[in-house]
Amino acid sequence: NHDIVLSTPKPGRFQKFFDNARFDLLIKDEEARKTFVEGGYYSILFSTTVGHTLRFIVLNTNQFLPHMMQYFEVDDGKKQMDWFNKTIADADRNNEKVLLLLHVPPGINEDLLYRFLDLHYEQLLLSIIENYSHRIILCLAGHRHQDMFRVYKNKFVILGQPSLSPINSLTHPSIRHFSYDRYQLTINDYSQYALNLDNAFKSNIAHWQLMYTFSSWFNTKASSISINVLSKLVKLIKNDDEYYVKKFLLAKYHARQINASSHFLSVQICALTHLSFDEFLICIHKRKQNSKINYQISFSYSRDKNVYQEFDKENKLINRLFRWWYKIFYT
Repeated sequence: NHDIVLSTPKPGRFQKFFDNARFDLLIKDEEARKTFVEGGYYSILFSTTVGHTLRFIVLNTNQFLPHMMQYFEVDDGKKQMDWFNKTIADADRNNEKVLLLLHVPPGINEDLLYRFLDLHYEQLLLSIIENYSHRIILCLAGHRHQDMFRVYKNKFVILGQPSLSPINSLTHPSIRHFSYDRYQLTINDYSQYALNLDNAFKSNIAHWQLMYTFSSWFNTKASSISINVLSKLVKLIKNDDEYYVKKFLLAKYHARQINASSHFLSVQICALTHLSFDEFLICIHKRKQNSKINYQISFSYSRDKNVYQEFDKENKLINRLFRWWYKIFYT
């Protein structure tokens, strides 16, 4: 989950790095090897069961980072986008489902307020994804080292996950385990595990702990993680449902103290659906005028605790107290 900055922009610059990494042990398909060596992107068809195939399309969106474009040839980005357009068009003709994987996601870094990708390539990438969104079951991205998701025009979903290497103490090292249906070709759920570094250093034991499972944490009743499920979740968050806003922020900043003002919340919420910087700023302005937020969220859970369990314990206690109070005074 780290960008590789190469020392020279000459053809063949990836070959030595990939050879040392023994990519040949991982990628057996000859066509995939060819594009992987050329630019770090590739496609593999995976048979889940008889008659059911899933196409993995892996893009090297590092090519579109403005500060890294100098390390690539002028036409490298166009070559990758032409390849992506053809590959996903072929998948559409062959009635294949697609799992799309990116390193850098499109959209806004809402914490530092800048756009990740070069505008031209971001617009091109999003237009291709939008055209074939009916084929894409999910888009997985890295780079952020954070738990995040995006819903674009209610057509497709981008899921980002914390990495093994945390950044600025925002998260603990994390691993996400997905479950899927090999017949329906859907992503059913995921469970996220984390290594608490504070406890690991104290005990000299690496204990990976379940932090949360998507379906139970966000109380989804559906059997898969789909555009409909994420759209409903985003709607709850955008409508300032305090319970879901807190859970959304805890998933993202679980190893950090948060004192969230209404402006902070607006920035976080607008980034969920607005990948264009102009639309993002307009959304923040509108929320400033019309927001229903009448609360301030703050949490400072100890880093040595499972904040997800702590949060659920607190809410269960509050619910029990409310039911007890209601029973006494209204029944």
